[in-house]
Amino acid sequence: MKQDVPPSQHAANLIGALSLGLADRIVAETEALIGAGANASAALILIGSRPDMTIDDLRHGVKLTHSATVRTVMRLQAAGLVEKHSGEDGRSVYLRLSPKGRRDMARVQKLRERILEAALADLSQAELRQFGAMAARVLPNIVPESVSVDAICRLCDGKVCPDAICPLTPERDARWRGGAPQECRSGVSQPQ
Repeated sequence: MKQDVPPSQHAANLIGALSLGLADRIVAETEALIGAGANASAALILIGSRPDMTIDDLRHGVKLTHSATVRTVMRLQAAGLVEKHSGEDGRSVYLRLSPKGRRDMARVQKLRERILEAALADLSQAELRQFGAMAARVLPNIVPESVSVDAICRLCDGKVCPDAICPLTPERDARWRGGAPQECRSGVSQPQ
């Protein structure tokens, strides 16, 4: 390392590369597993994590336009992974996973888990806990208030967060709203 480069810049550079490398690998491999096009694995996880998700809810989580989200849902339907159900008012449409969709959701989560385990394999349990604690502190700093928690946690397994509360939301609530996190039905908390 050059003498005139502060160690903090080098660390930040490594963390940036780690973030992009992991994200690229997880997205590429989970999308290939599902085979229903871009954003399919994220849409599958989001739909499966919350009963009766609407297309508008999904749109915020996958960070797409309404029309692009509709196309993603159509691809998932064509693959037999998602079913549409009418709401009580007859106008609302809710998305649910089919049995095949639930199986594929579990496969996506397992693949993501294997990728992360392989990436972190050289760390001890103590180092993993410390790294996780640091990530929980840093994560809220990179997520603008306007971005849905679903967008950041779109491939997360909400069941593994302690007390079924996403570490992002309490920090976000404390910083921007001063409120307590609201636990959603999926086990991943949402802003109030």
